[in-house]
Amino acid sequence: MKLIIHRGTHQIGGSCIEVSSGDERLILDIGLPLDSSVCDNIASLPSLRSTGVLPDIKGLYADAEAPLISAVIISHSHLDHYGMIPFIHPDIPVFVGKAASEMITVSQNVMGNNLVFSNRIVNYFKSEEEVSIGSFVITPYLMDHSAFDAYAVLVINNNKKLFYTGDFRSHGRKGVLFNRLLQNVPSPVDVLITEGTMSSRNEELVRTETELQNDISRLMNKNKNLCMFWCSSQNIDRIVSIYKACKQNKRKLVVDIYTAHILSSAANYAKIPHPSKSFEDVLVYFPFHLSQKIGKLDANLLYRYKNFKITRDEMCASPDRYALQIRPSAKSFLGRMNCLHGGCLIYSMWEGYLKEKYSSDFITWLEDKGVSVHKIHTSGHAPMNEIQKLVNALRPGKLIPVHTENPAQFKSLGSDTVLLSDGEVFDF
Repeated sequence: MKLIIHRGTHQIGGSCIEVSSGDERLILDIGLPLDSSVCDNIASLPSLRSTGVLPDIKGLYADAEAPLISAVIISHSHLDHYGMIPFIHPDIPVFVGKAASEMITVSQNVMGNNLVFSNRIVNYFKSEEEVSIGSFVITPYLMDHSAFDAYAVLVINNNKKLFYTGDFRSHGRKGVLFNRLLQNVPSPVDVLITEGTMSSRNEELVRTETELQNDISRLMNKNKNLCMFWCSSQNIDRIVSIYKACKQNKRKLVVDIYTAHILSSAANYAKIPHPSKSFEDVLVYFPFHLSQKIGKLDANLLYRYKNFKITRDEMCASPDRYALQIRPSAKSFLGRMNCLHGGCLIYSMWEGYLKEKYSSDFITWLEDKGVSVHKIHTSGHAPMNEIQKLVNALRPGKLIPVHTENPAQFKSLGSDTVLLSDGEVFDF
């Protein structure tokens, strides 16, 4: 087999890996770089290729006379792993987890981009069930990650084994999946391609979701005013942690309409708190700009959650009874609430985002309103000691880091580490 990492050997985000055997070629993830904006206009494809936003991969894109790629496999529903799907040739089949595909569709519909899976051949895989794609045999493995329904992938061809982790961790609410993986994956493998996001973030404290839940619960108990939280709507583990903290403090969870839809979609696959008769302590609010955007796409969504609606006046009448999800786009909604002073914000995302003016200005605005800010977060990615466990279990012939800004650190893991550059061909 041959391997080319088109993007990711020295950067986080925009992952794109090609695996080939003879004339057959697979693409593992086709992500949007974190420093790029989403373009859904196929006419802009040449400019995206010329600027390097789209890796130069023959036979992958919609302007090719014929597709030369057997399949594109998407590991999970984060934009930096699937964001370039709209540009691939429509005849190339896409393989993805079913729940992940719903997360992607919901997210992209809110962004106004419905091109992700439209008019495409989409195949849904299941954990530990083999899939044949030409001479390749693919086995996905459900992983613990901050994205719902995330997978690693084992690729076998001509008795050669390649294992790609996607993004993963073992300290989330699905950590048992990592231990199951260590026990069940056929080893040794010839090549292990593992994410290394945390290799450049060694200063970050890695904690379990249960530890975070306890910290959030203590903060809610201490603060008798409105508690707010800012986290990714797709970080289901984190929202569950906040929900459980709410239960411990007799508060109701209040989410915006977009997150309500994400949670309801996830609830089709697991017992996830979402606005419903089963979870009457999950309520929905309707910030104007978000509601307007969603209403233009699908007005029915606005009415789906009307029975769970809560107003700003209701929250301000008893602020100690609620935990409100916020984001900078909800600033105008928050500005008309007279109960912010003395409240608290739980910031639960990567601290690097706070360097962006959009985020820092919002935090400053809240602090000027008398809101205390508390950073309670843990990464969705594996620290180096967790990666070491994976290396020990899979016993790879070659270890190749990806999705990292510090690949050299992998030299310390005691395996034969190969540091590639983007576009370099590696034979094994």
